[in-house]
Amino acid sequence: MTAVGKILVIFNLLFSVGVGALAVVDYSTRTRWAKGFGELEATNKVVTESRNLYKEQADNRGKTLQNLSTELANEVKKDIPDVLRKDDKKGGMDWDEDKVRNVVPEVIKALKIARDRNKSLETEVESQRKLVLVERLKATKAATGTALARATIDVRQKDVDQMRKLLKTETETNTKLIKESNDLRDKAVQAEIERRTAIDRAVELDRAVQDLAKENVRLRAAPGAGGGVATRGTNPPPDNVEGLIKRTDTSGLVTITIGSDSGIAKGHTLEVFRLKPLPKYLGQIRIVSVSHKEAVGQFAGRMTGPLREGDTVAARVQGGN
Repeated sequence: MTAVGKILVIFNLLFSVGVGALAVVDYSTRTRWAKGFGELEATNKVVTESRNLYKEQADNRGKTLQNLSTELANEVKKDIPDVLRKDDKKGGMDWDEDKVRNVVPEVIKALKIARDRNKSLETEVESQRKLVLVERLKATKAATGTALARATIDVRQKDVDQMRKLLKTETETNTKLIKESNDLRDKAVQAEIERRTAIDRAVELDRAVQDLAKENVRLRAAPGAGGGVATRGTNPPPDNVEGLIKRTDTSGLVTITIGSDSGIAKGHTLEVFRLKPLPKYLGQIRIVSVSHKEAVGQFAGRMTGPLREGDTVAARVQGGN
């Protein structure tokens, strides 16, 4: 793995750890917010119910006080005048002073008791009013806290949404970087394969050129040599083997897909022809270098056209000797 690949792997690991920690913090925070919000709602509900109950009790006591005051006034208007009246000589009713003097202390006492009861009721109503006010303040505070909590949750939600978008962007960028790293690695591997193949081919061609040069020197030194490999004539392999041209070279050398494992030996000649788009005979090559799976050959004589990769080589042309 290249240095760039290692750096990207480390970066991906650190990014994944960071994202995991962020997700844990987000989950814990949201859990605490949800719990706090539930407690605030429960408190607000209790405060609201208490406020309604206190208001109902205060209203009932106010009505009771009003009823008592009304009853007392009615009793004073109804009972006392009748008790304190007497028949006059003219057939009408007049105040009896003796009765008035006897009843006044009782009336004063009754009024004092009513006044004390009324004061007590007023005190109790005031106390209940204060309690209702306190509960209203609590309810307002709870409602304010609930609104603040909701606003905080909304802000946190926006932060979470923004972090999710950032996480998505970073994930896409990381995926793109990993893909580019993989592409670069594949290209590097392909380039290394092509480089080694080129080196092997260059070594092979150099060996073939050296063998060809030695062969030319030997042929020129031999008695009656005509100065070229074409003067040696046709020398096909004993078996009717067949292969393809694998590579061509501007120097006139070609590499074929069969070698010594197929019975090819140095000095053998092979016929070259093309089957597509139309069958065409191209000429003859002579083998100058052999390995187990492939061999290198050179033009032997006149060629009717340039050789290409994929052209067929065979020991004999079908129908020939």
